[in-house]
Formats: sequence, C-alpha cells, structure tokens
Amino acid sequence: MLKEHILFASALTTLFTVCACGDIDEADRIVEGATDRYDVVPKEMTIDVDGESFTVTDQHRLLITDFTGWSCVNCPAMADYLTGKVTPNYASVLVSLHMTTNSFSANHRNGYNCASADSICNWINGGSAIATQLSLPSVTIDNVAWNGEVFNSDTIQIGNLVVDRYTHFLLSNEVPVMIGINVKSVDADTYDISTLVSKAPGQLNLKLWLIEEGLITTYQKSSKSPGFIMNYPNHGILRQVINGSYEGQDVTLDDEGQAVVHTRLNISGKGYVPSNCRVVAIVTAVGNTEVLNCTEAALAE
Repeated sequence: MLKEHILFASALTTLFTVCACGDIDEADRIVEGATDRYDVVPKEMTIDVDGESFTVTDQHRLLITDFTGWSCVNCPAMADYLTGKVTPNYASVLVSLHMTTNSFSANHRNGYNCASADSICNWINGGSAIATQLSLPSVTIDNVAWNGEVFNSDTIQIGNLVVDRYTHFLLSNEVPVMIGINVKSVDADTYDISTLVSKAPGQLNLKLWLIEEGLITTYQKSSKSPGFIMNYPNHGILRQVINGSYEGQDVTLDDEGQAVVHTRLNISGKGYVPSNCRVVAIVTAVGNTEVLNCTEAALAE
C-alpha cells in the first residue's frame, strides 16, 4: 500500500522558468526556484489472469504531456527541463505531442507532427477547441488544473503541480488503478500487446499510445535569436494512437476488478525504430480526462 512507501527528501538545485513562444530575452528565461524530490519504493506484485502474468505496482505515475512546436527556442528548453528535472525525480511518463495546426508548428521541418495531437489537446480542454491558439510549449500533468490552468508554460507552476499531484497519491491511502503491459513480438513488424487494468468492478477508459525516442529535429529560434537549433534529439514523441481514436476504448472490469485488453500493432512501412519505441498505457474514468494512472513498456528489447 502507499502508506508503506519510504520517502527520502532532497533538493532540486534549480527550477527553470520556460515561457511560451515569443520574443523573450535570454536573461528572462531562467528563474531560480526550488522544490522537493521524493524517491519512492513502490510495492511490486504479480497478477495472473488466464495463465498470463502481469507485473504491476501500487504507485501512481504522472502523465506529463508536452505540447510542442518547432519555431521557438523555448520548446526544446522545456523538453530539457522536463527530462532533466522532472522525470528523473518523479515516477512519470513523458509524452511529447508535436502540434499540427498551431501557427508555430504548421511547417514543422522534420514531419514528426502527430495527427492526433490537436484532438487530444482539445479533448483535455473539455472538448473546447484550443489547439490552434495554444501557446507553445504547454504542459499538462495528469490533465488536471493548477491555479485554474490545465495547460502550463511556466516551470515554477509545473514544478508545484508535479509536487502537489505526486504527494497527493504518495501520502494518501488511495491505491491507484494498477496497470500491467506485456508486449510480444509476432514478427519484425507485428506486436501483440496485452494490457491489464485492475481496480474495482466497473468501467474505465484505456488509451494506448506509441512513442519514439531519439528522433532528430531542427528547431527555429525566435526572431531575437535568428537561426536554428540543429540536430536536436527529441524525447518521447507520440507517433501513433494504437487502440482506435484519441478517445481510447472503454473497458469493463469483472467482478474481481480486472480486465485484460488484447491489441495487435503493425508498424510496417511506418519508419519507426522498434528499439527506440515504447507503448504507453493511460487510464481515465469513462468520459473524464483526469489520468488515474499510466505506465509504459518497451516495444522491443
């Protein structure tokens, strides 16, 4: 249970403030700040369902979604902040969505825009269209609001939300939805994905996303810093929604509070590098955007 977790407190040395796209002086991009880091020892367990074993933990992992473009020096700065200061210190899954219609990213030079990014963005916003007006970069944490804002471009606010959200689950007796993923290779291009969702009898919604690491893109700097950031290695780019549309699929948990979803993924002709790809599983309540838990598994070992 969560009350069995062991906490070790230490300090993050610096929090960076990264603002959304715009002409911002270099000196204004970094602000000193501090927060806490919590190292957690989760309780790991194995659940067997119909002869298949799934490894799960009782730990809530944060879903960090980074909506990003290409024509702003602050987009890679935000990605560097998230991968340098957040994901190493908090159990989390980072997904980067390269926007398609936003004016700052419509001409993305490397073609890694996500076709579902705008729909996901609008869905998080309660179905109200915001994708084309969203300032980039913008980050959501479990799709919940901080000071009334779901989308945040200021890392001080993001840091506060991360700590609040993380410690909410850490210090409560609430056991989150538990998720386990098994990925088996059928052939060079085909994978069978088994996803266990365990909580209580009823319905939940499951989303399966394929993300890829190591994709190299070119970022255009702002008008005050003309030129380009060349050969930037991106983090966790969303490449494909695996199970249907961005809305995912509703799953019914049995009387024991369990459901196993079987999904086949074919990546033939996609150009993905399997060794750089991971499957991300996200669970929400039906008709709700708040992330109850998420996890990930490598596509190929």
